[in-house]
Amino acid sequence: MNSPVDLPLGEELDWKPVPRPARVSMPGSHILVRLVNAESDAAPLFSVSHPPDGDPSIWIYLPDGPYKSPVFGGSGADCLWKSPGRVGRFRGPQLA
Repeated sequence: MNSPVDLPLGEELDWKPVPRPARVSMPGSHILVRLVNAESDAAPLFSVSHPPDGDPSIWIYLPDGPYKSPVFGGSGADCLWKSPGRVGRFRGPQLA
């Protein structure tokens, strides 16, 4: 049996990195995929993910959260996605 080192790899590729995707909205036939706006999206996202109206079970497999409030530090400074070029999540106070 051949070891992985002995197996042929194929032709060498002339690979070049591609540019990052543009930060634009992408409308579909049923949804709109867009960047998150912490100022206007925090409250609606909080309400659909916390009682009494939301489903808290969405937090089961996430590494942090749920949070005590949709307001994180008041200034939005704790929100990683407000930094251009960074994708992230709120880093705010967690529920006890």
